Amino acid sequence: MKKISFVILLFCGLAAGAQTIPNIKSIKLEQAADFRAAQPFVLQAANYLLLTPYDAANKDRKDAIMFLVSWLRGTPDFSFSIESAVAKIGKGDDDAISMYVVAACKTAIDDKSVAGNRELLKLNAIKTLLAYAENPSNNFKMKKQLKKLSDANKNGELAKALE
Repeated sequence: MKKISFVILLFCGLAAGAQTIPNIKSIKLEQAADFRAAQPFVLQAANYLLLTPYDAANKDRKDAIMFLVSWLRGTPDFSFSIESAVAKIGKGDDDAISMYVVAACKTAIDDKSVAGNRELLKLNAIKTLLAYAENPSNNFKMKKQLKKLSDANKNGELAKALE
């Protein structure tokens, strides 16, 4: 019965599209199998966040980010290096760091070929973050460090700037 309920929840979540957030409160993240089964919902939540304008007051946005952070911390299938990204994005830029987490989750699930390489995962996640932040319709304010990364990316020197 548990598997049938999960399959129904999975198809309902996928059918809802990227502009909606899945019912993340019903998703358990306790065992390795839970984290694997949650991947479609992680991707849906990440897509929701990357396709909607930034709004700090949006409760769905906050819930989705917390869900992604929980998944990222516990997934046995991917290895993330948040500390090195935080150092490059800038301490205290919680909005950019949150969106980096979103981008890292999406990158890891979308492109399994980079998921095992921390540096390549970080590079691609930051590129995704920058694409989001540079889009004026997303209402995202870039702070100094993120602007430096944006400039480096535009000059084809992002990988070097992340060293």
